[in-house]
Amino acid sequence: MHRLPSLTTDDYTPEERQEFRVLMDAAAAQWAATVKRSAPDGIWVPTRADFLDQLGEADELVDALYRSLGALRKGIGAIDSTARRRFLDRARPAPPGPDSTP
Repeated sequence: MHRLPSLTTDDYTPEERQEFRVLMDAAAAQWAATVKRSAPDGIWVPTRADFLDQLGEADELVDALYRSLGALRKGIGAIDSTARRRFLDRARPAPPGPDSTP
């Protein structure tokens, strides 16, 4: 079975690897702050007494985490897409030159 070559660490520029770290660090800090605020001891502590209000509060929390994850995935996807494009450009055979015979 023929295996296609795949990306390696070397396919990402140092700047892309740094950008990835910045994205992950920012996301982790945001998650930590959210957890600290919403579940200080690992247990969710709603700020509202009414159950329906708690459902709304939970929705807000989930939405905030969802948006954060979406932004992170988008950023990582852009980095990966750029590296993959470069990789495929290198892996693509050069087109035949004008001196080539069919």
